[in-house]
Amino acid sequence: MQNNALDPLPINQFAFEKIRSQKMIYVDKTQLIYKMVSHPDYYFLSRPRRFGKSLLISILKHLYSGHRAYFNGLWIDQHADWEWKQWPILLFDFNSISNANEVALKHDIQDVLENNLERYDIKLSKRSIKQKFKEALTSLYKKTNSKIVILVDEYDKPIIDHLDDEEQIQIAKKTERC
Repeated sequence: MQNNALDPLPINQFAFEKIRSQKMIYVDKTQLIYKMVSHPDYYFLSRPRRFGKSLLISILKHLYSGHRAYFNGLWIDQHADWEWKQWPILLFDFNSISNANEVALKHDIQDVLENNLERYDIKLSKRSIKQKFKEALTSLYKKTNSKIVILVDEYDKPIIDHLDDEEQIQIAKKTERC
């Protein structure tokens, strides 16, 4: 007897590696992603909630990490001249960053930055967030001699979480500008 069960849908799943490793249904958008990353620039994607931004960040993370196995059978693996190497990546997911107040927000952003750099055995000495970012980028470039990929997910969470508190919104905006 033939099993006609369909692959599962990735409902509430934003981790590309889980979608691919658990053989969930995935609509291949790697040709569009390849076109985007073939012309490196700064990209700001503003879309409503649940439009796939977090999944796109996850895909980019694995693409720039050189995890070719996750792309097996997809367009980018079969047609593109993508250089499957590991790029230096700084990933900031504001879902995991506390925004209870200005001190917590700044502290957690600095922690995430420092945790990102642990993979590269880089320690920061500067004090302010702005100085730490500059030091991080300079040190990471010197260490890897490569362009740096910066991925930011849920950048607006500190603002959305405080829509009824104008003072907190201004603090979040000021802190994120750093």
